[in-house]
Amino acid sequence: MKPLLLVLFAASLSACAGNARRCRPCPAPPSPVAAAPAKAAPGSGLRALEVEMVLKSKLVRDLHLDGASLDQVVTYLRTVTGVDFLVTPRLRSERFDAVKVSLLLSDVYVVQVLDLVTAQHGLDWEIRDGVVTIGLPEEVVQAPKTRFFDVKELMASPSAEARDAALDALTEEIRQVVDPTSWAREGVAIEHKNGILVVRNSRRNLDDVGRVIESKRSPLR
Repeated sequence: MKPLLLVLFAASLSACAGNARRCRPCPAPPSPVAAAPAKAAPGSGLRALEVEMVLKSKLVRDLHLDGASLDQVVTYLRTVTGVDFLVTPRLRSERFDAVKVSLLLSDVYVVQVLDLVTAQHGLDWEIRDGVVTIGLPEEVVQAPKTRFFDVKELMASPSAEARDAALDALTEEIRQVVDPTSWAREGVAIEHKNGILVVRNSRRNLDDVGRVIESKRSPLR
């Protein structure tokens, strides 16, 4: 019996070898389809800088608020931006009912709406973990951020000494105009080098510094 089995096995191998050129390999089994990633919660994937850019780029064409609650304002801004907003528990418990927002605006950016709403009622806001958080001023401790401003075009004098003097004057003006008390805080600074202003302050104050510099550029255009 064993010799017969060996003969049959050898014949089978010979047949396969003869047909090898005509045979095609079997296709590989299809790869398993990867599972789709879970959808992230709104705002969870956005870094602070990305959220800030959204707030500065989303334009509100027409806004009419008459005695609106903070929740109504937040709901509207969330719809416009797709960004998460949060009113702190302390603000809700201490001041929420007293906040009634009345605004009539057109063609303004969301960041401007936020600044106006919070300034009207002695509040403040910041971005925490991708969420715009509105709270009492003492709750919102905005860590200083660094921003660079190229002001070479404002320094027209060919003299290096004159340019340095002009930069010193601009620096002092900014200190006087933009939240003067903030410059004494730890981590806050303003300095210049080679026509670049290096400013470290809160987000809102950095925006104000930018506006001061832009006002200097406008007459040159």
